[in-house]
Amino acid sequence: MSCRLGFFLASKLSLLVGIADILLFPIVKKLFLLAAAALSIAFLISAALSVGFLAGLDQIWTVQSGDEGGRMVAVLLPSERDPFWDDLVVSLRKEGQSNLRFEVARYSPSGENAREVIEKTALSEVDALLCLPPDSVDVTAVVNTAEARGLPVLLLENDLPNSRRKVFLGAGSFQMGHDVGRLIRTTVPGAHRGGVLLSQSNLDRQTVRNSLFLNGLNDGLSREGDFTLQEVISPPGRFAGEELVWSLLRQDPSVQVLVTTNPKDTSSALQTIVEANKVGKTRLVGVGEDPGLQAALHQGLISGLITRDADEWAAVISTTLQALFSGKSVSSYINLPIHSLASEAARGH
Repeated sequence: MSCRLGFFLASKLSLLVGIADILLFPIVKKLFLLAAAALSIAFLISAALSVGFLAGLDQIWTVQSGDEGGRMVAVLLPSERDPFWDDLVVSLRKEGQSNLRFEVARYSPSGENAREVIEKTALSEVDALLCLPPDSVDVTAVVNTAEARGLPVLLLENDLPNSRRKVFLGAGSFQMGHDVGRLIRTTVPGAHRGGVLLSQSNLDRQTVRNSLFLNGLNDGLSREGDFTLQEVISPPGRFAGEELVWSLLRQDPSVQVLVTTNPKDTSSALQTIVEANKVGKTRLVGVGEDPGLQAALHQGLISGLITRDADEWAAVISTTLQALFSGKSVSSYINLPIHSLASEAARGH
């Protein structure tokens, strides 16, 4: 098709030149030829850029690692925004200063897009990949390929233990679940009916991270005696959490404690509990750093909150990267800190 298009353009240009020979003066003819040449060059450049864009070449960075005197680290995050990850990137850039530079790429949380973005970024001229891998697509092979090329891969939050990744950095899922169980014992003593929204894309099977979280939660609740916990999977999506919370609150009897595992679901659950007039009847223990959630905790609308500190995480991640680039030995599993906050106001309900 490109050959036919080129022949067509050539024939049209020849026809125009012939007309110019007959009708136009020599100087005008020269200007006409220059304009035609410029249009042809512009067409070729536009076509090349279009092909490059469609092939995804615009996502491959060409920054040399030695440019501007620092190491380049690609940070790969899902397109569904969690404010914490944006805060972490800001903290990483402050922490790295001139020694480490961080560039962010986003991928769709489902489908093959995640694998494609990681593959293309791995082909870029970067010094390391810091990636929060999706739970909907297995990217083990992509990680192994990057490592085979000598590119260190550091995974956040979702581990791929069977891959050749260099380091996993994340909050211990079992410990997080145990802390949530302790918060329930502290702020909602005597509760025996609970529901938990497990954030993940796969609706058929729990992720390893969520399984560990539930084990920790059950362990933390073991002192409460008879405690029934209903588990529901909350997929990505703006209103998925709200619908699940409504279904739990409509049960008879409704849950006494609701547990959420990400900031989006925590905000949705809080809004739904308020709309359903269940404040004080269904207590919420969730995850999130948003100032609005912190205010709700202080007011007693939320009984307990698990929080992460972006500056703390950035310090650990930057130290790990500096050690890797210096050739030092680094642990393959690094635990990132979390904080459990209990509401004093909630105990008074």
